[in-house]
Amino acid sequence: MEWEQPERLSTEPKLSPAAGAFVVGMQRAAAFISRHWLLFINGFFGLLLFGALLAPTLMQAGLQGPGRALYTVYSFTCHQLPERSFFLYGPEGPITTYGQQEVVADGADPTNPLTLRQYIGSEEMGWKLGFSDRMVTMYGGAFLAGIVYWLLSRRGRVKPVPVWLLLLMLIPMSLDGTSHLISEVTGWGFRETNSWAMPLFGARNPEFYTGTTVGTLNWSLRMVTGLLFGLGMMLFAYPLIGFGFDDLADEAERSLARNEAKLAGL
Repeated sequence: MEWEQPERLSTEPKLSPAAGAFVVGMQRAAAFISRHWLLFINGFFGLLLFGALLAPTLMQAGLQGPGRALYTVYSFTCHQLPERSFFLYGPEGPITTYGQQEVVADGADPTNPLTLRQYIGSEEMGWKLGFSDRMVTMYGGAFLAGIVYWLLSRRGRVKPVPVWLLLLMLIPMSLDGTSHLISEVTGWGFRETNSWAMPLFGARNPEFYTGTTVGTLNWSLRMVTGLLFGLGMMLFAYPLIGFGFDDLADEAERSLARNEAKLAGL
């Protein structure tokens, strides 16, 4: 004799309309973030750049409290050395760069990098950005990579840049930054004279090799290596992030549709 199988009792808990609406609202937010992840990540880089510009603008407007607070926040992102930074609102134009001797003459303390970085500018010299010029191009490159990735993704799936190309774009900044650190810590000074570069660039004004302002070798290397690093890192990372978020967004939207149907039936 066959026994009739009892109907399986549903163990799924019943949600109240308010709880169901909350769950659906959270899933809508998760689906939106998963589908628009690039907006949030690239927006973060945009906010970093905006904040770096906002710090000197606040100082120029006389809002020193908020301005100095922003400099403190940005102090965790880089060395903030004034001779390697852009200055806004200076007397020589909208964007100015200075050598170490110039900022020391205006009151910067050259005792060590920790004291030197505390100089943020003056009404006579203008005010430095929240982070160094290399960081401007590095985060600017990351932001630009987001725009490039978005444009390419309109045509279909984007592949990461090859690993060999990624390394070619990352290594120059590592070499430039590490060589500066070794030169300064050991006192060898080979990045102060840059005599190693003279066979490459030939006879030039000595300031080209020893200076840090716009057009000098040190400045050019910081600009180029920072830009390459930001572009390379994010053109490699964005496609990989996109692969994961596309699948996550599809699943979130399917789950959202099921739960919206359940909520309609409550």
